[in-house]
Amino acid sequence: MNWPYVAFSSINNTLSIINVFERSQVHQIQLAADSENMEICDTYPTDTNDLFIMTSFGSKYKLFKFDLDDANPREQKADKKNVYHIGKPVLEYDSSEVENQAFKKIHVRGSSHKELVNLN
Repeated sequence: MNWPYVAFSSINNTLSIINVFERSQVHQIQLAADSENMEICDTYPTDTNDLFIMTSFGSKYKLFKFDLDDANPREQKADKKNVYHIGKPVLEYDSSEVENQAFKKIHVRGSSHKELVNLN
């Protein structure tokens, strides 16, 4: 959870996101086809309102990034039809590449292009 967003795993390989200031809307993001065997391992929201979602498809891990500002009706910059399209993973690897170690935790940094820089 990263105030004011709450994210949780839903049915049919979707992630649900609620903005507590817009409680009448529940945003659902399709992460994989219904027929795929996918598990959400972890979610990590950043201070710049990016949500990183680590998923596993058997032995394959995929990390996705979702811009929470794009889902905020007050800050909607993107085309509403594409807001919930997750796109390609930013990282993808097979567990055999890391000696079959299980995924444990994630820590990411938010986009620097969103940070306000005080030049004074």
